Amino acid sequence: MAKVNLWPKSVRQQFLTVLSETGNVSESLRVVGRTNPSAYWLRRKDAEFSAAWDEAIEIAAGKLEDEARRRAVEGYDEPVFQRGTLVGYTRRYSDRLLETLLRAYRPDRFRTGSDYAVIDNTTLVIDTGIHRELEPDSDAEEVDYRELEGRKLPNAGRSEGE
Repeated sequence: MAKVNLWPKSVRQQFLTVLSETGNVSESLRVVGRTNPSAYWLRRKDAEFSAAWDEAIEIAAGKLEDEARRRAVEGYDEPVFQRGTLVGYTRRYSDRLLETLLRAYRPDRFRTGSDYAVIDNTTLVIDTGIHRELEPDSDAEEVDYRELEGRKLPNAGRSEGE
């Protein structure tokens, strides 16, 4: 009995095309009529397909980045309604997207609180880019902020005696 190729070249190409347009594996699978397990199995078994998958995701990410840049710099038209009737548009810009792009491209200048230290196991100090050396007699312990994520610090936000 001959093996049936459930992912012929045309199906692979269509999957990768949709993936590069959407960045969405589920949508790409829906379009080609294939299942999630079969796609990931093929990705593990076929290095060329895996590399093309990664490239398709990069293309989709680039499109998202282009759209973020457009909304931040060129802006977008937002409809204006009066009493339920469209009367025009106003140009809006996304400061948040602009901040995100600046942090991505110029992290040395636009970094936000990414360095943390715990002092006396009660206070979280955020370094906002101003670099200071701790006093030599300080008992502060430098901690990677990722280790603190989701942890509640003892006495955090409470004054002594509460």
